[in-house]
Amino acid sequence: LAGAQKNLALALTPEPSNEEALYYLAVVKAKRSEYSGAIEQMRLAVEKAPQRADYRYALGEIYRKDERYAEAIEEWKKTIELDPKNADAYEALGRVYLDTGSKVEDAITAFENALAVDPKRKRVLGPIGGAFFSSFARATIKERIACVSCGPSTLAKEAIPFSARAPCSTIASN
Repeated sequence: LAGAQKNLALALTPEPSNEEALYYLAVVKAKRSEYSGAIEQMRLAVEKAPQRADYRYALGEIYRKDERYAEAIEEWKKTIELDPKNADAYEALGRVYLDTGSKVEDAITAFENALAVDPKRKRVLGPIGGAFFSSFARATIKERIACVSCGPSTLAKEAIPFSARAPCSTIASN
């Protein structure tokens, strides 16, 4: 990789705005975990070719590796605007939403979109199931916390879904 990085840097000497050389140099730097340099090179490639969805997707991947999730999400959203059939971008969005625990419902939607674009993309089925479980678990936990002071008999009463129940008497009186 060091040799490739050196050759790509040399290729940029006579033509510093060569978008493909910038792209590949960023890829090599990212593989070497040189994320700040990779981001700088990929941003330059994106500036030179803003309509290249593959460059934006790659920039999102580098941001993710550098744990800059908000920026990764923005790049993947731009990727999808440019290429609505980019299943990789939908899947990446779903994974980062799920991994950060920030938007479970958005993760489910992103995985469903990846599957709609590429029905053979079975690897998203596991994360979709995990996201559904996480969403269900959150609702159940919120329900239990909301009614903890009412005691277990309130939780079990008639097995009425939480959304259809009257408010917990303790919460209603506060």
